Amino acid sequence: MHFPHLHLRCMPQRYVVAIELFLILMGCYMLRFSLSYAIPKMTKVEEAEKDPKACPFRDNATRQEEEREYEFHWTAAQQGFIHAGLFYGYIATQLVGGILADLFNHKVVLMSGFITSVLCVLLTPAVTILFDFIGLILIRVILGLAQGITYCSMFTATMYWAPINERALIGSLIFTGVHIGNIINGLLTGYLLVNFEWQLVFYFYGIVSAFIAILFIFTTYTYPDQFPGLSEKEKAIFEEHKKNIEKKAGRKKIPFKAILSNIHVWAIVIAAFGDDWAMYTQVVYLPSYLKRVQHIPIDKVGYYMGAAFLLLWIYAMVTSPIADCLISKKILSISMARKIYYLIAAAGPSFAFLLIALGGCSEITSVIGLLVGYPVLGMFYPSVQVNALDLSPNFAGTIGSIGNCGGCVAGLIVPQLIGFITPNNFLSEWRIAFLITSGMIMATGVLYFLMASGEVQEFDKYGQDEEK
Repeated sequence: MHFPHLHLRCMPQRYVVAIELFLILMGCYMLRFSLSYAIPKMTKVEEAEKDPKACPFRDNATRQEEEREYEFHWTAAQQGFIHAGLFYGYIATQLVGGILADLFNHKVVLMSGFITSVLCVLLTPAVTILFDFIGLILIRVILGLAQGITYCSMFTATMYWAPINERALIGSLIFTGVHIGNIINGLLTGYLLVNFEWQLVFYFYGIVSAFIAILFIFTTYTYPDQFPGLSEKEKAIFEEHKKNIEKKAGRKKIPFKAILSNIHVWAIVIAAFGDDWAMYTQVVYLPSYLKRVQHIPIDKVGYYMGAAFLLLWIYAMVTSPIADCLISKKILSISMARKIYYLIAAAGPSFAFLLIALGGCSEITSVIGLLVGYPVLGMFYPSVQVNALDLSPNFAGTIGSIGNCGGCVAGLIVPQLIGFITPNNFLSEWRIAFLITSGMIMATGVLYFLMASGEVQEFDKYGQDEEK
């Protein structure tokens, strides 16, 4: 069922759909990481020793806030399991989400995951109050299962709606929705936590995301040729695009062996591992570090984080059309554009975490790292994020799912590793965690540069002979 159709005469329909997909990813990340801001208000690090070199409190109000009685009493290890819970579920549905989207109606697959995510977040306060951290871990695992399906379906949806010569721009527009979600989390969640109880955060983001789901269900079509209001110009664009993707409904064969043995696919896995290591350290742990170790008020922390993700989004949107231009004018090959972009993308946050590690209690040093170095990671989107579409338009969802497994592994490792390294929340412990993060990100940038490609792979034609 649809409204007649959502058709803006001032904008091509492919961009209308891209904006709606962008809103879904924005909702996903509001749902996913609102806990990172809420958890410092829910609990402190229990059973921690006192840091002899602790940063001084900035004022009495901050001291009183951090020394109050908290509703929950979770150790650093327990908090690590809570944060990792989402990724236990997320990694389990990576291949499932991409394969289902490639084989069946990707809109149905996408919405199934997104609506389940909304329900999980709306139930989070009740489940946590009733069952403590065990209940919270379980609801986060289910949320991860749902979001794995949602995210991987995005690759297939993007494949249909993004013509090759606009792939970097449209792909970046869609996938940078994750950072707009993080911007809203940063700018708004701190305000909500200062003025209301922590439960409101989950209800607010759940309701907003429910409205996004309703909008998408009733106004978006699965395939471009189903849309009744396309202009003649856009019809011609999609007719040409259809020849390129050679997509056949109901295709049942996926060349897993060829995909998994392809070095260029593994380059995507490695880069996704580095990107998500940076992002999970930033989103999951940096708010707690700035509040609990540097004693910066949570609303101020939110503003810093929101500004960092806003700059990252701007960086992605500015550099994406430049990538398309460099490729279309044959100044750079697709392969070289993807490689150079991610190498630069990795260098930025690597510098940021190095600066934060060496800056100690300095708020201004942390802010410089956040606002100058971290946003360069936006170049990940016109490079690695669209690379699966380069390698195989027909199996972009599957390759995107496999690549995203690298990010899931980072999501499993980061909470456990940082929880292990920082049991007492000491400044010296966090320095080690941030130095490891800095080195890890830069290493993935170098490996991707050496291993990646932007050429269509031979396995993209798999199964076509049988279909003729």
